[in-house]
Order: sequence, then structure tokens, then C-alpha cells
Amino acid sequence: MKRGSRYSKYMLETIEEKGNMTAAYFRVVRNKGCPGVDGMRVESLKSHLQEHWFLTDIGNDLHNKTYRPQAIRRVMIDKAGSKEKRPWGIPTLRDRVVRIAVKMMIEPRFEADFIETSYGFRSKMSAHDAIRKSKENLFAGYPFVYDADLSKYFDTIAHDKLIKVVSGRLADAGI
Repeated sequence: MKRGSRYSKYMLETIEEKGNMTAAYFRVVRNKGCPGVDGMRVESLKSHLQEHWFLTDIGNDLHNKTYRPQAIRRVMIDKAGSKEKRPWGIPTLRDRVVRIAVKMMIEPRFEADFIETSYGFRSKMSAHDAIRKSKENLFAGYPFVYDADLSKYFDTIAHDKLIKVVSGRLADAGI
């Protein structure tokens, strides 16, 4: 068995592990959010029995490789400081749990590669952290602050190249 396939199997087992799925579930519950295309709300899963069924069902689908994400509900939300609107995708609760479970597994592998001054879209990093660090640097005598906000940047990413890079980091042997 190749190292990559053993690694992939370990990753899938870790993602579907009950403790990981439960932690992901509670993150989704804590975040609340709007329902996806299935209309299911967090409040509908409040009883322990429903939570157990919900997580067992997802875990079984992942284990049996029958999990398929559902469509994403698309809504238009206001852009901050603008009259424009931007699209926002709302996954179902089930898909949110799986996404968070996967995120909890892969994030540490990629987080180690980021430079410490990169604040965008990272766990435990915020715009407030960037502002605080900028102020610290200004008071320390550094005269410049760099800011980059690339409009619609994610629309321009070559997804085939991104998938290739990510696949190389998360060896997938057909899991």
C-alpha cells in the first residue's frame, strides 16, 4: 500500500470519527445560520435523539462513500459600504457539518504554511488582529502598511491548478 493511500484512509477515518463529527456539529449549532435548500433549521435538531440520528446518518454515508452534498441555496446580500449586492451560498446543515469536519482535519496542514502576517480568511485571525499589528508596527517605527483587497479574486483562480496543488498535499488514493 502506498503512503498516500494509507494517509488518505487515515484522513477519511478521522473526518468521519464520531468525536470529530460531534465537534463539527456543535460548531454549526453555535453558528446558527439560515437553512439551506432543504429548509432544515438548527432548532429542529435540538433533541439528543435527533442529533444522534443526524450524525450517525452522515457518518454512515461518509464511511460507505455514499455522501453527496446537496445544492447550495443562493441569496444576494448587501456588500459592506456599497449599494451593490453579492452572492452568498448557504449549504444545508448536513453539508455544513461535513465541511467543518473536513476543515478541522485539513486546516492545520495548510495553516503551517501561511506567513504570520497573513490575516484574511484564517482561523483565529481577524481584521482587528491586522489593525492591531499595523498599529504596533507603526509605533515601532515601520512607516508602511500594505493592504491588498483583490476584487473578485476567487473568481479568477485557476481551479484545475488549485485542485492539483491541494491534491498533492492531501494525497487522495480514490477514497
